[in-house]
Amino acid sequence: TGQPFNWQITVIKSKELNAWAMPGGKMAFYTGLVDSLKLNDDEIATVMGHEMAHALQEHGKKQANLDAFTNIIANVGNVALSAATGIDTSEVIALTKDWALDKPYSRSAETEADEVGLFLMAKSGYNPEAAPGLWDKMQKASTGSQGILDKLSSTHPSDKDRQANLLRLMPQALALYKQNKG
Repeated sequence: TGQPFNWQITVIKSKELNAWAMPGGKMAFYTGLVDSLKLNDDEIATVMGHEMAHALQEHGKKQANLDAFTNIIANVGNVALSAATGIDTSEVIALTKDWALDKPYSRSAETEADEVGLFLMAKSGYNPEAAPGLWDKMQKASTGSQGILDKLSSTHPSDKDRQANLLRLMPQALALYKQNKG
């Protein structure tokens, strides 16, 4: 981005396991993440790097632009299909838009934030080897199954998939960490 970020982090006292970032660098970190998962500094840096990456990669702006575009396409599709069939197809079109466009984009943005965040934390002197373990903790803390329907309907990749992706990038992240530690 051309604009400098004015990073502002708000800590929210809540049992919720959550953190988020907005365009421009406003972030929130819920104490439930640290308390419930007993996070160490490197694991906190994993979450912070992930959220910073969302802001730096402008995922919020891109999602808003995608939403505006896909809403127009969905409305045009609904009008055309409803006119052709005589049936209100708005629910079918909305579901198709959600599953075919919105959720895959969101999962892609989450994966990108994991990757960029891994390198941010490593460059900042936090051990990237903590990142995959965070997803073990998240998986143990989450309830419910991770079947194929859950994966398709989720806005986030599965904890297991995230962990595997981070492990794939670990040699690069460790090299960056060692370079910046020494």
